[in-house]
Amino acid sequence: MKTTEFKEDKTSKKPWFLYILLCNDNSLYTGITNCLDSRIKSHQSGIAARYTRGRLPVKLVYAEKCNNRSDASKREWIVKKMSKKQKLELVKKGCRDLFTRAGPNQLTITGVCKAGNE
Repeated sequence: MKTTEFKEDKTSKKPWFLYILLCNDNSLYTGITNCLDSRIKSHQSGIAARYTRGRLPVKLVYAEKCNNRSDASKREWIVKKMSKKQKLELVKKGCRDLFTRAGPNQLTITGVCKAGNE
């Protein structure tokens, strides 16, 4: 029995995204996808990453458009090496409307950001 080889459609230029989720326990999850809405729904339903399954619900707080999967993977590697404080600064810098002041030196995330990297 022959197996069919899957070939990626090179004509379709779907953008890739680096994204950051805020989990219910206030931890951050970083990932990449080429279908952001679908991936977020997968996380919310508990069928995406094992890390987020026990930390539901999750909230998209940052998304950065990348040219291709390779660029998205490289960017993910860089962001995953960042401290939580550095990641929050990245979110804050890309999404100025996203935060409200909860007190001195405290920020509360109040919305969703989709920052382009074009």
